[in-house]
Amino acid sequence: MTENEIRNALNRLESKLSTLEIENLAISDYNKSYLKQYQSNFNFYSGYYFQLLSKLLQNTEFQYDKTFIDYGGGCGILSYLACELGIQQVIYNDLFAQSVKDAQVISKYLNYSISNFVEGDIQDLILFLNKNNIQPDYICSFDVLEHIYNLKDWFTKLRELKGDWKLVFITSANAANPIINRKLKKLHHITEYQGFEKSKAWKEIDTADSYLEVRKKIISENFSQFNQKELIQLAHATRGLRIDDILKQIEIYIETGKFHYKNPHSTNTCDPFTGNWNEHLIDLNRLSKVITQNGFKFQLHHTQWSMSHHRVINFFKGLLNKIIQFLPSHFSQLSPMYMIEVQNIRDI
Repeated sequence: MTENEIRNALNRLESKLSTLEIENLAISDYNKSYLKQYQSNFNFYSGYYFQLLSKLLQNTEFQYDKTFIDYGGGCGILSYLACELGIQQVIYNDLFAQSVKDAQVISKYLNYSISNFVEGDIQDLILFLNKNNIQPDYICSFDVLEHIYNLKDWFTKLRELKGDWKLVFITSANAANPIINRKLKKLHHITEYQGFEKSKAWKEIDTADSYLEVRKKIISENFSQFNQKELIQLAHATRGLRIDDILKQIEIYIETGKFHYKNPHSTNTCDPFTGNWNEHLIDLNRLSKVITQNGFKFQLHHTQWSMSHHRVINFFKGLLNKIIQFLPSHFSQLSPMYMIEVQNIRDI
C-alpha cells in the first residue's frame, strides 16, 4: 500500500462526505456534529488520518483480504477509509449503541459495505471475533485511547486475540506537549468542579454534571453513615474511579479505616458512571510496561502538524514539522498528537 493510495482514498471519502445532506440523515445530533466538522475541515483531519493509516500499513504485507477493526468508531470515518482502501472485511465497533446505529445509516448513504457492526467494549468485541473465528489483521482508532477506563485491563484482554495483528491508536491528549498538557489540565478542572451545559449534540450516556458532585451523590446514596465533611473527602479521594470501583473502595475504607486507592495524576478525572476519561493524560512509561508485560511489542511515534485554512498558523506548523521530522520517533514534545503501535509477537 503506497502513500498515494492512502491519499487517494482520503480524497474519495472527502468527495463523498461533501455530498451528504447531514441534517436529513436519521442519526443523532451527536454524530451530525462530528460529520459537520469533517465536512467543513476535512483537509485538517485528513492529515492525521493519513499519518495513522501510513503507520498502520507500514512494514506489512498488504493484501485486500485482510480484516480491519475500527475500534471506538464513532461516526465511522476509519471504517469508510478502510473500505476505500479496498480491505474486504471491515468491522466497526463502538461502545455507544447510538453511534453503532448511526454508522449503519451513514455507511448506507455513502454506499460502503461494512462487514459487521459490533456494539460493546473490548470484551464484547473479542467474544464476537472468537465466536465467529475471525482473526484481525489491523486494529485502529482515532482519539479513543485517552477515554479507555482501565488500560491495564484492556491490553490484558487483548491476549485473547490470536494471530499476527497490528494495532495503531492515535490520540490528541498529548501530555508531553506542554501547551496541550496545560490546556487539558484546565479542561479537567472544569469537568471535575463545574460541569458543562448540555448542548443539542451532547452524548447521551455522558454526564454533564460536575464529576466531583456525581461521586458525592453516588456515595451518599449508597452509604448513609457519612456526614457532609466525610462525603466531600471521599468524593475527592475517589477521583478517577467508575461507580463499581467507587463502591468497592468505600467498602474497603469502612472495613479497614484506610483508603487504598490514589489517583496517580493530579488532574485526570473520569465520568463516574461510564469510566470515560476526560482527555486522559497517560503515563506512557507505565503503559509501555503494561503492553510489553502482556507479550506485545510497543512503539511510540510522534506526529506532524496537520494543515488548516489559516495560512499564518500553517507557516509555523510547517516550521515545526521540519524540526519534528529529524527528532526521535518517541519525542512528542513538539507534536500535536502521538501514536502507539502494538504488535502481537506471541503468535509470530
